[in-house]
Amino acid sequence: MRARSSKAVLHCAEDVARKILDTYLEPDKSFVELREMAIDGTIDLLHDFSMLAARNSNTFEKSNSGVVRADARRWRLSRRES
Repeated sequence: MRARSSKAVLHCAEDVARKILDTYLEPDKSFVELREMAIDGTIDLLHDFSMLAARNSNTFEKSNSGVVRADARRWRLSRRES
């Protein structure tokens, strides 16, 4: 993913990794606390990353749709020949 991801996606991925590592330094949470965090959205570490990655993926697909179609056509033709 790194080769075709935008800088914003990479920064979000680095933020997620940093948040995960920082979590190890925090006190343990009870199941009730974790449930409350899930409900109010504070535990959703991947939201920003997934939104940016999806947007980045859509941009990549639009810019390379001709290449993908050409590759698919070549594959279908090669299947017919064999």
